[in-house]
Amino acid sequence: MDWREKEAERNRKNIENETYELAGVKYWKTNDSPVPYWVYDEAGIPCPEIQRIAHDRDVSLSIAEYREQMENHVPSDEELNEMRAAFEPGVTVVDVLTGKKVTL
Repeated sequence: MDWREKEAERNRKNIENETYELAGVKYWKTNDSPVPYWVYDEAGIPCPEIQRIAHDRDVSLSIAEYREQMENHVPSDEELNEMRAAFEPGVTVVDVLTGKKVTL
């Protein structure tokens, strides 16, 4: 059995043992989020359309919440220091989810 088959088997077992179902959608027991469609793909089993819809909705809601939380956010000194450690002076760092820019 090669690594792809082992990974597919691991994903199948996780879907079977590490989830619960509510209204036809499987959720992870660990964090109550819908199982992503790619876990089904990697398990080699078809992903139900309702699962894809639930996952996409969950991601959209998470991004909307993040954008709302970050609306008036000003980077702290610690965040700025982390950015400076990762990027050169004069570089503009962009938060891809909010579009906010910080020039270092």
